[in-house]
Amino acid sequence: MARSLSLPSDLMRTAAAQHGLVTRRQAFFQGLNDTGIKRLLREGRLQRWHPGVYAVRALTGEGSAAGDLRTAVMAAQLAIGPAAVAVGPTAASLWGMQGLAARDGGPVHVSVPGSARFLLSGVAVNAGAVHADETVRRAGIRITTPGRTLRDTVLSTPREVAVSLMDSARNGGMLSEAEFASLRSANAGRRGQRASAPWWALSDPRAQSPLETRIRLICTDADLPPDDLQHPLRLPGGRSTAYGDLWWDRGPVLVEADGAGPHSRPDALFRDRHRQNALLHAYPGLRLLRFSWRDLRHPRALVAEIARAGAG
Repeated sequence: MARSLSLPSDLMRTAAAQHGLVTRRQAFFQGLNDTGIKRLLREGRLQRWHPGVYAVRALTGEGSAAGDLRTAVMAAQLAIGPAAVAVGPTAASLWGMQGLAARDGGPVHVSVPGSARFLLSGVAVNAGAVHADETVRRAGIRITTPGRTLRDTVLSTPREVAVSLMDSARNGGMLSEAEFASLRSANAGRRGQRASAPWWALSDPRAQSPLETRIRLICTDADLPPDDLQHPLRLPGGRSTAYGDLWWDRGPVLVEADGAGPHSRPDALFRDRHRQNALLHAYPGLRLLRFSWRDLRHPRALVAEIARAGAG
């Protein structure tokens, strides 16, 4: 029985620096030939990703969603060439901007200058120039800056997604407020700019989750905007402060957005219950409401409940 073929150590180091990927040219440079590559493919040590691009199974394996996306983007860039840059929703996900739906195997978005056409499975290639000062290298991947990423993504996403991404980028300190203020005018003349132009004014850097953003938009559309976000409330004893997600002075009414993140963990729920009891004891007239993603299916009922609590 033939011995299993090992990958050269230098090639493994190259793959480790490229999110588990190597190219045919790199494999040849490290001493492999077509026969060796075919054997590694048969043995399952390599997996063909794009023509001339292979994943080293020992390095890719079962990764996180973020890791899988980085590998997919790197594969596209290795297949297309160094000019390819991750853009739009793909760049937003790589930056960690919150608000997009789960990728679920959707295409990787890259931009390539000029009119060259590339047909790669799972890759959406956009022909268009991205200026050098609008690209950076992050984890070895060429990606648009947060500002350019927002400019591109808001043109192709619904309002609630676009504003969530804006809020997330600002809350995460991904761009300065001066830079953010310039993005709307920088999109002038682009397809989709007219519809998306009013959305920039709806963004608020205090929002800490897409669910908070969506509740705020629903209430603002119903002429019941909150008076404050992350409203400070001193707890008994004066030694700690709680921050409410959305606050209305009338009532007063406090709305907490219970998303699928920290609020859903058992220990966090336990702490939230204790915090909630402490708040209600400290502020007897306070009306505290909690909404989840499921409540967004019935926006009128959500607004009506806030209004009945005294905010309206």
